Amino acid sequence: MDNEISIPTWFAQTLLFIIALLFALTYIDEKRKEWLFLSLIFVFLSIDEGAELHELMIRPFQEILGIDSGLFFFTWIIPITIIIFILGNVFLRFFLSLPKKVKMLLFLSAFVFLLGAIGIEMISGAYWRANNFVYNMNYRILNAIEEGLENFGSIIAIYALIVYTKENNKIIKKII
Repeated sequence: MDNEISIPTWFAQTLLFIIALLFALTYIDEKRKEWLFLSLIFVFLSIDEGAELHELMIRPFQEILGIDSGLFFFTWIIPITIIIFILGNVFLRFFLSLPKKVKMLLFLSAFVFLLGAIGIEMISGAYWRANNFVYNMNYRILNAIEEGLENFGSIIAIYALIVYTKENNKIIKKII
């Protein structure tokens, strides 16, 4: 699962792109710029999943911050966490305006996804570095947990957006 040119990576990219499409569909119906912005974010996340753009930040941030081991070995986590907090504040009012069920599902989705993408990534990076970059079974298990949580979080988000779209989207109601 750690190989970015693989079926599991393609699957993860597809899940993220489906989320982007569902956000775009909702934007087309509601014309709220938040839906469009979220769609664009998830298009980027889908591309990043395969292109590993976030990993290009590791070496420069390791050098700038003087980090060569520990939980922040994969230093991309630091700027991305800051960006997540900023986006969380930007979208807070919008998020709070969503129906309760959708809000709870999207919160759960984000929590599960970020637990894998950041939480488990921190542990696996520290472990990998402490074991001299050996791809042993423990590292592979950590990686499988990380990717599994990310995918499960994406699936929860898709479900939440389908629930929202089914109940609120005028275009979908015409089709159904």
